[in-house]
Amino acid sequence: MVKLYLIAPQKEGLLEGNPYSLLNLGEWVRRHSKSSIEIIQDISEVKERDAYVGISVTTPAYQRGLEIARMLKQKSQNIKTILGGYHTKGQGRFISQHPEIDFVVEGEGEKGLTKILERKTGKIVFGEPLSSEELDSVSVEDLLKLNPRYFETMRQFGRINYLSTRGCPYSCSFCASNGKLSAKSSEKVAEDLEALGRQGFNRISIQDNYFGYSPQRVREICNEILARRINIDWDCQTRLESMQDKSLLRLMANAGCSAAYIGTENFHPEVLNRMNKTKKPESYLEMTKNAIQNMFFAGIKPYINLQLGLSYETEEIRQANIHALEELGRIARLNISEIEIYPHLSVIYPGTLDFYSLVKKGVPEDIFETFTEWEERNGKEIRKLLKENHFVHGAGGIPLGILNFEKLKKREFEIDERKIKEICKYVERIRKIKGIRFY
Repeated sequence: MVKLYLIAPQKEGLLEGNPYSLLNLGEWVRRHSKSSIEIIQDISEVKERDAYVGISVTTPAYQRGLEIARMLKQKSQNIKTILGGYHTKGQGRFISQHPEIDFVVEGEGEKGLTKILERKTGKIVFGEPLSSEELDSVSVEDLLKLNPRYFETMRQFGRINYLSTRGCPYSCSFCASNGKLSAKSSEKVAEDLEALGRQGFNRISIQDNYFGYSPQRVREICNEILARRINIDWDCQTRLESMQDKSLLRLMANAGCSAAYIGTENFHPEVLNRMNKTKKPESYLEMTKNAIQNMFFAGIKPYINLQLGLSYETEEIRQANIHALEELGRIARLNISEIEIYPHLSVIYPGTLDFYSLVKKGVPEDIFETFTEWEERNGKEIRKLLKENHFVHGAGGIPLGILNFEKLKKREFEIDERKIKEICKYVERIRKIKGIRFY
């Protein structure tokens, strides 16, 4: 029997919490291959000298993933290393050139990893997305049996991570999860949440890219929670389009939803168009105001994601965002509350429309090979910017707004200190807005 270990290396300084997806990956492979699966936190737990080790990486953790692969090869050249995760999209041919990597999986890992274990692939494997029916086939009850201790490592902000969907029907320029969505049925979601509650995991974060994509499905999930009397406190990630119906939000609150993270990103029409964020940029602020008002009415705490430091950010764009946040702050004060802003440094990741646009402008396709290595060793200014301004997102990706673009095309990385100061001043202006709280 083949032994497979799975590990998701973490980068120091980023949000803690192991991915839920690793459990789903392990259970799927266990069912569909003749393999023994173990999820680990440290490679010292790898005992067999001929094991397979799947390393799931985001872009910030890419260099750490390569380091782990090298350490495994030092342990035994017979260990087979497999690199997968978000970072690999469109990067397989570059990653596969590293001698310490035996296989690369681009896309969802379940079916690709199964093929590798069956020795039916080449070095680069393109994973097929799981269908909604296939997502339904794996339950939280199954995952608890696979590795109950791992659940304790999935906490962020005191909540257990959970996913009810894969992908997203939208195609935002900065996001690699675009164009297609698979979703668990409402009954299966309620069953999973009930299983988590029984195990004492009563604070849950549903980390779908767009939880509210179907109002009907959200209603069904909430009604199932209420019918089963599941006593949980949960939050979700969604878009403001899904927060326009007061009755739906009230139902969500009654079913235990206490907060929602809205991927607003920006309020300037030009930025929204460039991001491919909405077809109605001129009404985006009004929709946001209505969503926030509805959330306060229902008793759901609003959190807003906001991208700062865009490469084309002007004073006009900054002022538009300040004005929008002032209006939202007034709504918060009228409700004797606050809106919490989660700031993101605008960066470019592999597999996104923004990245392919960058390549068309002359940036090498394998730029992440050199950039992530450079950032790991020399990115003190970036880490300082993220830490001092409490950015929750921005490591690993290319911060085009603070780099010299002409040098970037030559694989050289020079930070513009003037642009960093502009971002810091922008942050301070936002901090002063009444009714707005910066994370």
